Amino acid sequence: MNDYEKFYYKKSKEKSDFTGGPRKHILDIIENSRKDKISVLELGCGEGEFSNIFSQKVKYSGVDVSEFAIESAQKKNISGSGKFFLIDSDSRMLPFDDNKFDFVFGVYSLEHFKFPKEMLNEAVRVLTHGGHLILLAPNLEFPLSYINAVRHKDGFYKIRLYALRIWDYFGRIFGKSSFRTIKENFTSATGKYERLDDDLVYIVSSYEVISYLKNKHYMKEIFSDKMSKAETAKGFKMKIKKAIALLPTMKYYGSVLFAVMQKKTE
Repeated sequence: MNDYEKFYYKKSKEKSDFTGGPRKHILDIIENSRKDKISVLELGCGEGEFSNIFSQKVKYSGVDVSEFAIESAQKKNISGSGKFFLIDSDSRMLPFDDNKFDFVFGVYSLEHFKFPKEMLNEAVRVLTHGGHLILLAPNLEFPLSYINAVRHKDGFYKIRLYALRIWDYFGRIFGKSSFRTIKENFTSATGKYERLDDDLVYIVSSYEVISYLKNKHYMKEIFSDKMSKAETAKGFKMKIKKAIALLPTMKYYGSVLFAVMQKKTE
């Protein structure tokens, strides 16, 4: 176990609100399924909080790269019905058969995978036909946005990364996906977790993720979080955000990645 893990999961639990916001929305989407029995998989399950909140009709499985998190989830699984699986941080595959789960969801976990594109492919593979993939993650697609995970790096590295992210932005305009990752983040370099997303690996782009799932896997976009068009732009910062959201491939800017995608039926 890394020294920072207890602190990290403690802070994550403090921020977990199942009475409102996206987590409540995810619960409602799954629980309101018309099926009598629902099989779900959580990507990056942490200490398995969702497993203790779902009703009995939900058959829950969770995967995580943290041995500490999996052991803690197993101990805290009140109902005893949840199943938890440890996967290698370098893994590009999920240990499940095709078409196994009605729902696959990840709550602030996609940004921690070393191979996000491959993990998205796997998430689609293990979904049943007509099943739903639900993703919640930070949206860092604006190429000049600051990333805490590289604050330990020198100026040359940061300038180079900004340049690469600008290149990635123009690539998205022409339909190319880079799935840009950071090889060494602040946490992996120092063993510390002090600020939000210090341990970020994948620089998430909502447009990149949603477009990839549509174009590669022909998934249907059921819901996605965007800055409200009806919202009146107040203040200079809000006006800037509204202007940026009008740029090509930036329609999701100003909101986190929160999307519900449906796998095509046979």
